[in-house]
Amino acid sequence: MCLAIFKPKGIPFNDFLIESMHNSYYSNQDGIGFALKRNNSIIVKKGVVTPEIAVKWIEDLDPKADEEMLIHLRTSTQGKIMAKNCHPFIINRSVEKCVDPDTISDFPVLIHNQVFSSGLYDNTHPEYSDTFHVTNQLLADPSILSLMRSNTKLFIKLMDGVFGSNKVAIMFPVKETILLGTWLVDKEVHFS
Repeated sequence: MCLAIFKPKGIPFNDFLIESMHNSYYSNQDGIGFALKRNNSIIVKKGVVTPEIAVKWIEDLDPKADEEMLIHLRTSTQGKIMAKNCHPFIINRSVEKCVDPDTISDFPVLIHNQVFSSGLYDNTHPEYSDTFHVTNQLLADPSILSLMRSNTKLFIKLMDGVFGSNKVAIMFPVKETILLGTWLVDKEVHFS
């Protein structure tokens, strides 16, 4: 099963996070990605890489303690093993924007742990994962995206019922990150 990590504001990117990435990598070797919220945008970088490379990518950005960050280590359950299937996914109807492995976005981004029900999406792109399909088809629907941005409380209530025990983190460029599902907390960092 994948590992999703949310580093809230107030926590530096530190040895604890680096060690968590290294420890999880042995059971999640199908890709690593991260999102860093900075200046009302979200920096996304992901690939089928080792923790050492992912940590270097992050350290090169010199993340500050007051910047939120999502980190995801993937175990492939659906779709090919490739950079475009690593998380985070950009919540956007454009396939290329949704899966872009190296970008800065003004759209929300998502990381996920577990498997979404196939009833939530049409498998229009079998090379991509369940998370891609739910992000690109369901969450990027203009009415859902609008609700997500305008009434976060109602969105969470609705999606908790739809997603069941799945763990989902959605980072917004200008709002606080939301977590759906039950996450564990260690040293103020959230783990799926």
